[in-house]
Amino acid sequence: MERKPLLMDLLKQAREMETNFVDTLSDQERARIGTLEDWSAKDVISHITARKTLATEGLLAISEARSPTGSEDLDRENVILFKEYQHKTWDEVLRLAVDAFQRVVAQLERLEEQELARREKFFPWQGERPLWRLIVGSGCIHPLGHIAEFHRNRGNREQVGKMLGEMARSMVDLDDSSVWQGEVKYTLACMHSLLGAKAEAIRELREALVLNPRLTDLSKEDPDLDAIRGEPEYQAIYKH
Repeated sequence: MERKPLLMDLLKQAREMETNFVDTLSDQERARIGTLEDWSAKDVISHITARKTLATEGLLAISEARSPTGSEDLDRENVILFKEYQHKTWDEVLRLAVDAFQRVVAQLERLEEQELARREKFFPWQGERPLWRLIVGSGCIHPLGHIAEFHRNRGNREQVGKMLGEMARSMVDLDDSSVWQGEVKYTLACMHSLLGAKAEAIRELREALVLNPRLTDLSKEDPDLDAIRGEPEYQAIYKH
């Protein structure tokens, strides 16, 4: 299976999602100053960009046979990134976003197919996942989560729902294992939950845990699923 073209397409889809998100912002949303507890639209794009930049630096280190650096304390690292980007202008953030996308694409182009399947621990937060999973995570799933949450807070579900479907169809082709298929459905469950689409979230979660039971413990404490915890259908999933 050639994953590289699929990954490239997903990165481009995610980047288009980011630019569409920015284009829909009102003047008031663009001008709003956020806090660590309540991010503004600019903070969301800044965070996505910062995380993508860190992943790109890691991929560069791998291509140069160096050990990537990074912290396992993501909360602390996120605070540092927030402060780093907080006072940048929209123009600066958007320029950095373009640069981060171009750099991650360039690094992906340099990787061979066999390298994408490598499971050495490249990053502190990697666990046992292969390298291609990290690229999907930082370049697609992570941006999607933050933008979906922002759209939920704006009451705009339809646009993100369509976007979710398109990206999910691309993601399932990356690996035909039940583990990955379950993770794609789990990602959809989290996104639907963030959007307030409870029935869709519960359906996807139920199917995800059948395909990949190892996600069960995570699902019980994942904050992305908080919106559905009080639903009887959610609770019924674990009664067996």
